[in-house]
Amino acid sequence: MAVAALVSPLVVAMLPSCGSSDTLSLLPRSSDETLTSSLHTPSAAFVDPATDPPGGCERVPVYVDGRLTERLCASDAEARGLTVIDLSSAYAPHVFDEDPSLGEAGIPPYRATYLALADEDWDALPEDVDPEHYLELFGISPTFRVLAARLSDDERHACHAAIDDTSLLAMTGTLRTWTTTVAEQRTRQRQVRYHGLYFERERARLGLPDIESLAGRTDREQSLRQFLRERTILRGIESLQDHLICDELLDERRYARGIFDTRTAMALAVSQRMHVVVAAGTLDAASRTALAEDTREADFRAVLRTLRERVVDASAVIEDGSARNEWGTVLGRTLDPIEMRNPVGHEPLPNGAPDWISPATERAARALGWTSPEAVVTFFEGANRGANPQSVSRVAVELPARPRYHATHMELRAEIDRGDVWFEYPYTSEGRRRSQPVRVRPTLTLFARDGSSEVALVRWPTTIGGWKPERSSSGGIGLRYKESPEGPRLWRDVVAAPAWLPPPSTPDDELVRRGPRGRYVPNTSLFGPSYRSAYGLAMVMHHRVIPGRGTTDTGEPAPPTLYDEGVRAHGSVSYGSILRGTSHGCHRLYNHLSVRLSGFLLAHRNHVRHGSMQVLYSRRARSPNGPVQLRIRSRGYRYELTPPIDVNVLRGNVLGSVQEAPGGMRPLPRSAQADATASAAADENL
Repeated sequence: MAVAALVSPLVVAMLPSCGSSDTLSLLPRSSDETLTSSLHTPSAAFVDPATDPPGGCERVPVYVDGRLTERLCASDAEARGLTVIDLSSAYAPHVFDEDPSLGEAGIPPYRATYLALADEDWDALPEDVDPEHYLELFGISPTFRVLAARLSDDERHACHAAIDDTSLLAMTGTLRTWTTTVAEQRTRQRQVRYHGLYFERERARLGLPDIESLAGRTDREQSLRQFLRERTILRGIESLQDHLICDELLDERRYARGIFDTRTAMALAVSQRMHVVVAAGTLDAASRTALAEDTREADFRAVLRTLRERVVDASAVIEDGSARNEWGTVLGRTLDPIEMRNPVGHEPLPNGAPDWISPATERAARALGWTSPEAVVTFFEGANRGANPQSVSRVAVELPARPRYHATHMELRAEIDRGDVWFEYPYTSEGRRRSQPVRVRPTLTLFARDGSSEVALVRWPTTIGGWKPERSSSGGIGLRYKESPEGPRLWRDVVAAPAWLPPPSTPDDELVRRGPRGRYVPNTSLFGPSYRSAYGLAMVMHHRVIPGRGTTDTGEPAPPTLYDEGVRAHGSVSYGSILRGTSHGCHRLYNHLSVRLSGFLLAHRNHVRHGSMQVLYSRRARSPNGPVQLRIRSRGYRYELTPPIDVNVLRGNVLGSVQEAPGGMRPLPRSAQADATASAAADENL
């Protein structure tokens, strides 16, 4: 299984900078196959929806309390107040919808890849896209076909259940590959074996039930404590590796038993994605808990999360409780990690909307009868066996009433609070890092008009700019402050699957990478479209309004001009920056939230669909296997909001003696260069 490599520190300087001239400027295989094999082979739990004779309506099954009660035309179901939810493997969020009337431009450039990754249909992937599993954390939820097969894999569940997780759960702290070398870990193994033999003889001599009982009864108390601590770590790593083998993430013939090395850490990073743990191959408390829990329960929560995203897309509701710092549960379960339920230093907003999404997801789950892992398996197996009157791809269920202020065209505005801001240079002249704590993190808040008042729909963590390493013309490394300009702006353009056009200065070795078949291919994970790309799955562009000068030919005042500063609110997998760091000036969001935001804006604002922004970009890059041809044919799929939405970037709380963003590049002492590039790389990586 291919695992994408982490961004190296040297790559950071070449990543597209928000606000730079290299950013996107906007001046004036999708199939729905019917598969009927069992859940233990590649299959679809649902087939095409039934229809009346040609020209008739699509009839969808209505579910109540786990029972199919009737079938209605989709339009009739919606007229009755039901919500039609797409459960098929051909689902993609509405922001990736096609529009045949636009011809080739009407096909979103990333739609087919999104569908293939979600359904793990590796044969449908382009050769420059790795067949990566478990991308839910990064905004691509698995299909129900994939989840049903995972839930029904009894051999996998039994493999995990047989593992003794006592030592794994007893571990403390965080294990990282770079804190203890492989040589040091092998020394630990030898010492544990040596001391284990000694303490086992002592235990037998004293007739004690276990080695732990030697505490207070041996003259080697300190050695005993160290032995027990080191043995716990060693056994915990072994348990970790056993779990990775159960999930076929670690080759049991090619790993070092009990050694937390790069191979094990990279396999752990994939496992963390499967469990929606925000980490990057470090063994922390959240990862240990996720590994040790019942796998059927973990898979069931994944089913509920995928159902939640389908509910959000079908209902066009965005309120998740974040504006109140109150995130709900679904069937008594918390679905998101703590990092996605963090108020980042902000108090609840008095006008914050309650969580609508969690109760709606629970209502949908109960309507379908998905109240336990076993119930979900029964549902999908019944669909495959034809136990239901007809297998379905779309279903109708009753959800809670939409908020009263929802409408086809809503009065919306956005606000970005920059939080605590430091403009001071982060290093002393001697190269020591200055202490610049940030208690209040940046947030993006979306407001809606509700009669004579306003309601805060969501408040999500985001990023602002900061000091970033950059190469000078002489080849040295310095720091430049990448600003997120404050003041009023406009959101006019929503772009799905945005791409970045690498400038000529981008080194060839950053434009190519080794592909899944060993050959070098274009590095689309950098320039896109890709969930890992610079702008993620979706973005909203910021425009500054420049007042018009003079008059038109008719004597009217000249209209204002919208100027693209290169700043966006966009999806990202750089969760390190969203949680703790900074960006190159853009306002990063978790990828799935950027998709939610884009879908909500398109559902509740008048807009014009322009479709794929076609471009002819070609460049030949050198690689160890010869030249690689880069071709970018689209800069993304564009929608224009009519009229645009007001967004205000607040000044925030500027700390320190420097009160304005400095210009120019500052030299960086050689002693601090490694620290600065590593810090920036940590921002870019999960």
